Amino acid sequence: GTLFSTSLSSSFAGMNGNSSTNGNSSNNNATSAEKVIIPWTEINSALGQIVFLLYTLQHTPFSNITFRKHALQPLGSASKIGFMKK
Repeated sequence: GTLFSTSLSSSFAGMNGNSSTNGNSSNNNATSAEKVIIPWTEINSALGQIVFLLYTLQHTPFSNITFRKHALQPLGSASKIGFMKK
């Protein structure tokens, strides 16, 4: 299975077929590009990159970025964001 699909119309991409930038989610235009299905492995990889970026920023000297309620575990496509115990 897949989580969602994306599409590209003009110079703007959208998720679930929404390529509108004005908040109008209906896209019945016959000229819209075909939809691209994003597999879970790609989504997990992208989320892993986000966790790695946040972890790196958190551990950069003088960044003053802290997460009080969450712990980041950068593990590639198996990265985790956990809740801190009180």
